[in-house]
Amino acid sequence: EFACNGTVIEHPEYGEVLQLQGDQRENICQWLTKSGLAKPDQLKVHGF
Repeated sequence: EFACNGTVIEHPEYGEVLQLQGDQRENICQWLTKSGLAKPDQLKVHGF
């Protein structure tokens, strides 16, 4: 669906973090909310 590679890393402050290659900010936000894993107000998009 995203046509990219990804990995899960262990972050000292946030725990497990999903990292995706490329600019997937909008795609991942839509996927997280559509799948019920997060609500829009729980997401903060950083970047350009």
